[in-house]
Amino acid sequence: MKRSLFPKSHPQPESLSWRDRFQIASSALVFLLGGTIAARCIAEQVYAGLIAASAFIGWGGVRIYYIWSYYKWRSKR
Repeated sequence: MKRSLFPKSHPQPESLSWRDRFQIASSALVFLLGGTIAARCIAEQVYAGLIAASAFIGWGGVRIYYIWSYYKWRSKR
């Protein structure tokens, strides 16, 4: 008899919808864009651009964390 990975008391997590996947992909791209801007600004010694880079990194990182915590919460329900 095949055993389920999830007991009956714990619901199986739903798969991510295309909107969730799009949000994750766009957040990751924003995060990488911030990293690219930061690297170029440091290489060219234009430190004023680091403010914009840190904003992109922070925004992308917060969005990724929010989506991750929401999906984790949704899979527990």
